Amino acid sequence: MGAAGKGRSPEEKGDLSDEQLLHRVRQGDEDAFCALCERYSGLLQARIRSRLTPALRRKVGASDILQESYVTALQRIATFEHGGDGSFGRWLAKIVEHKIRDAVRWYVRTAKRGLGREVSHGDRPDTVDLPGSTPSPSQVAMADELKGLAHAALAELPPDYREVVRLIQEQQHSFAEAAVRM
Repeated sequence: MGAAGKGRSPEEKGDLSDEQLLHRVRQGDEDAFCALCERYSGLLQARIRSRLTPALRRKVGASDILQESYVTALQRIATFEHGGDGSFGRWLAKIVEHKIRDAVRWYVRTAKRGLGREVSHGDRPDTVDLPGSTPSPSQVAMADELKGLAHAALAELPPDYREVVRLIQEQQHSFAEAAVRM
C-alpha cells in the first residue's frame, strides 16, 4: 500500500463517496480500490451467478469472473470518468458482462472445451458441490498469510510471553502445565 492509503481505516473509507474513493485510487491508495469493489461485489456476484448456466459454472466460478473484472478495472481506472453516484458500479458491471461473454465464448463455442461435449453421469452431483480432500490453493495461501501474521505478532511479544504461547500452541500443554514449566 502506498503512502496515500494511510490515515483512514477501511471502515472509514466506507463513509467516502465513489468520487472520493476514485480520487484516492488515482493517488495510489489500494485500500480505496478495495473499498470501491467491495461496495459493488454483492450485486456483481449475483449478476454473474444469474448469467452463468450450471454447465458453465462447472468450468468457471463467479469469483473467477469477478476477480478478472477487478484486475481489468484496476488496469483501466485511469480511463474511467466519474458520472455521478453509481457510475463506477455501472462501469464495473459492464466489465463483468464482457468477462461473462468471454467465458461463454471460451467454453461454449470452442469445440474441444465445449460444454456440449460433456456427458452427465446420472444423478451424481456437480464436482463443484463436492468438498475437496485437500485444501485449495487459496486456502493454502490464506493459511500461509495467517501464519506469517502470527509469527510477526509473536516476534513483538516479550520472550516469556512467546514461550507461554509456544508451550500451549506448539507443544499442546495445558495452561497449568505451561505455568509449571515457566
